[in-house]
Amino acid sequence: MEALNKKQLLVLRAVIKGSANESKVIRKNLIHPKKGPEKADGWRCKRNVGAYARIFLLSYGLMRGFNIEQLEGGPAKTKKMTKSEALLLAPRILQVSKFYGPYQVTWCQEFTESFIVSWLLGAPNTVFKYTKKGV
Repeated sequence: MEALNKKQLLVLRAVIKGSANESKVIRKNLIHPKKGPEKADGWRCKRNVGAYARIFLLSYGLMRGFNIEQLEGGPAKTKKMTKSEALLLAPRILQVSKFYGPYQVTWCQEFTESFIVSWLLGAPNTVFKYTKKGV
């Protein structure tokens, strides 16, 4: 299947941007001016929002046709994702993708949890094929 474009994933992009804004508000209001237990609570909230946003970002990147190295690779990512972490993320990514993706994603036979686990562990994205327009 051809990778989805930004317009097809508009709602998912809005959720991701909303999570980023929420993270900024938490950092500004709960972490920066506070000390003690309030600051620790702020960091806990920010980490929860970050974990939530990561699932949406991975789902977005998967449906756009990217490989995991393009999303989480580079010098900042020093360790590879473990299989247990991939097994925990895969059902959530599948659920988000089927909810926010168009009908083609819901009915795609190859789009399964096992495919997502292998993709998270570094296998190429074979379901959603990204092609540059105008080449």
